[in-house]
Parts: sequence; C-alpha cells; structure tokens
Amino acid sequence: MTEFHERFDRSGSVPGALREAQEAFRLRDRAGHLAAYGRMVARAGRAAAELGDETLAEHVADARHLLEDERGTAWDWADDGGHPRHWAGFVAVAAP
Repeated sequence: MTEFHERFDRSGSVPGALREAQEAFRLRDRAGHLAAYGRMVARAGRAAAELGDETLAEHVADARHLLEDERGTAWDWADDGGHPRHWAGFVAVAAP
C-alpha cells in the first residue's frame, strides 16, 4: 500500500497509481520484496519511537525477526510474487 500512496501523491490518479503499484509488486524479485519490507519496517520503527507506542514497537520487533529470517518459509511467496494471487486482490474504492 505504501507503493500506491507514493504513486497517488505524485499523480493524483487512483487507477494509475494502483496499476503502477501492482506492476512494481509484480515485477519485484525476492530481494526486491525483502528490501521493500525492510524500508516499511524501518519507517514503522521510526514512527513507534516518535510516538512512544510500545505496542507498535513490539510489532516492529516481530517484523524485524521475519526480515532477518529471509530464508525462512515466511518468504516463500516472494519467489512467485509476480503471480496474480499476490497482487490482484488490491483494489481501489474511491469517490470519483
């Protein structure tokens, strides 16, 4: 969803931003998915620290463990991340 919001902020087009985000997700390899997840975890960690949110900090710690275990089964989906079952479910519901 981060991909979508970044693209929407640039273009202002919901369908275009969704299409571009799906395409970026679809074309990413395992290393690309790991890098994107790492960026998301880092942002969440900064937010948890700024807000002093202990619950979010615990979730971030769990997420970091997943990231560190990049060869674990939690990342098996990333080998076929281009398959529609991983990205086609993202739809935009917005006012015209």
